[in-house]
Amino acid sequence: MRSRSMLSALAVRKSWAEKNSSTAVRFMKSVALTHRWMYENKEAAIDFLAREMQLKPEHARRGWEYYTQHQIWHPDADLSLKGTEYAIRIYMDQIGAKGQLSSLAKYIDQSYLQQALKDMPKR
Repeated sequence: MRSRSMLSALAVRKSWAEKNSSTAVRFMKSVALTHRWMYENKEAAIDFLAREMQLKPEHARRGWEYYTQHQIWHPDADLSLKGTEYAIRIYMDQIGAKGQLSSLAKYIDQSYLQQALKDMPKR
């Protein structure tokens, strides 16, 4: 599974996702619908972010504007390859992994999001 967010990661074991593909597709659909909602409901999204993250409303507004302008939350929950590489490098540092980062394809499976988007109206 994947998400564009450059500040977080969604990860599951490949074996789990294969055995629970319908759950993985539904989850990715919910992520994409949430991202779309964030774009389409600016004021409600800002209120939600301020309340849930305990932010001052002006900080939530600036955050929403930054995240949407830079598509950190992509409207279709799409992936940022640069963000993914950065997250993997941080993880590698945290666990003390040595060596070079191999192809990102080893870590990414876009099929669950692609299937979820097929079931959704086009933007």
